[in-house]
Amino acid sequence: MRTRPVILVVVGAFAACRSAPPPVRVASAEATSVDGRHSAHVEVHFIKGFSGIHSSVSDEVNHVLVVDGQNVIVERFLDGTIGRAIDLRAASKANFTLRFAPDGHAISLNDGGPSWSHVVLDTGAPFRCSGDGLEVPPPTRELVRQSLSSFARPLGDRSCQLDGLTRVLCAAKDDEALWSDALAPSLSATLVDSERSPLLECLRATIATSSPIRSRVLRGLSDPNQVETAAEALVSQTEVDVELALTQAMADLAHLPESRSRCWKQAKLSWALASVVVARKAATRLTLAHLQSELLADPACPNELTGKAARVHALLALAAIGDETVKSFASKCTGAPIVKEVRFKQWNEVMVDGLVHEPIECLAKGLAR
Repeated sequence: MRTRPVILVVVGAFAACRSAPPPVRVASAEATSVDGRHSAHVEVHFIKGFSGIHSSVSDEVNHVLVVDGQNVIVERFLDGTIGRAIDLRAASKANFTLRFAPDGHAISLNDGGPSWSHVVLDTGAPFRCSGDGLEVPPPTRELVRQSLSSFARPLGDRSCQLDGLTRVLCAAKDDEALWSDALAPSLSATLVDSERSPLLECLRATIATSSPIRSRVLRGLSDPNQVETAAEALVSQTEVDVELALTQAMADLAHLPESRSRCWKQAKLSWALASVVVARKAATRLTLAHLQSELLADPACPNELTGKAARVHALLALAAIGDETVKSFASKCTGAPIVKEVRFKQWNEVMVDGLVHEPIECLAKGLAR
């Protein structure tokens, strides 16, 4: 008698034999600030995962502060298959105590453990920033300062939200002490899209008015952990020292072994350098030699789109200053010229617009017209 094999599938931390938590559960009493301007409560949100042949998503529990109708995720828990190994059942059953700061600048919450979380309320949109996790929240500036070291950690383990830090920094452009402490962690942090644009906007505006901060960003080009964000912050500058610093960073990068990380850095640096040359409508001899070499040589990262992008960036810069190399290169095109505009709005523009897939000789022909 033949029998069929039986396959048992258990999804996430909550097996099918157990009842899953409700999608949303209120986990605190309603709290109101002393001045009556703010009210808040905590909810526990459960998101059921799934397991399939081609992909799977683990169960997730979020502790969410609802303050004045806005949701702030205070902590996110994933089951042990990805992220931290957390007891989701305990996280889903948590209850909270809420406490507003007397001056209303923050609200604190605690689930019965030794550490408190804080959500800042005095910088516009509320954001989580827990600092050292003590019961009484210090002023917002100090909360941010206490949290800076956490930006070296993975996104889920940070004690402060980077978009909140950005707002605090931009509102304190003359606070050199805070900027001195915060700039390196900000440049080194791994950014998600929602964090990148506000931070870059803040950095570019501050670079334009603050020589000390501009100098620190330039120094960030020589730090492998800061170079990518520093390069993006310096886009379209018109000063020759920015051009030379970017050219030197490109030269330094060439000595590193090929890797995907190096290729990404190269693409961002070449984009920033091209934008500066285009903005200046000029290039130093050192930069000119580098750009010509970048265009004429084989891509440093031949199997990566970022490597092809760096070559296109060099072409754009040389075309902007009317270098004869472009015409010589264009003569190799046997097809129609390709004419497309590049605005230097984002570092991966030539990849998004498909220019890396076009024959570069015909791009040169379009630019040389």
